[in-house]
Amino acid sequence: MLDNKNYRSPWGEAPRPAVQKKEPEKIPAKTRRGLFFGLAFLVLLAVAGAAAYFYFSPQGPKVGIEFFKQSQILLGEQFELKVSISNFSDSVLRNARISLYLPEGVFVVGQSHGQRVVERMIGDLGPGSVRPELFSLIATGSGQTLKRVAAKVNYSSGGSGAEFESSSETDLILGGSAVNLAVEAPESVFGG
Repeated sequence: MLDNKNYRSPWGEAPRPAVQKKEPEKIPAKTRRGLFFGLAFLVLLAVAGAAAYFYFSPQGPKVGIEFFKQSQILLGEQFELKVSISNFSDSVLRNARISLYLPEGVFVVGQSHGQRVVERMIGDLGPGSVRPELFSLIATGSGQTLKRVAAKVNYSSGGSGAEFESSSETDLILGGSAVNLAVEAPESVFGG
């Protein structure tokens, strides 16, 4: 058997030195502990910061919006939609206003047909109080459909200048037409 370790090539290649394996450097125990505690401290700091953000972030008072409507609405017939705004908080809602967003085919009685948003000023709403707003509407178009109506209440609370918003939606069930027209022709016509 030939030993190729000390063999020189006739073409002039130099022998390759034996490759020595390097062992990976070990991190000292003190440094590893320091890195672990530093990383744990950063994670703890991030969790505490997130908790503080959610705890101290401005949250508006709890406001409820509830709809009262007919179970089914006839096309072409005026109906009432009552939107009740409730202040469930311990603070006064200042300069509250309600916006009612109407879908295509639903209109406010006495207003322009192109008007899709109705806004009303409510004013101040005390703690625990409820304020109903009544809207007279009429629906047109095709029957046996659902139309979605949305209400949004904007208000400020206490001495802060921040404005808050609460919103809610409901579906109106449109039935058949309120008025049907039936025309009958006589079967025969007598000359006279």
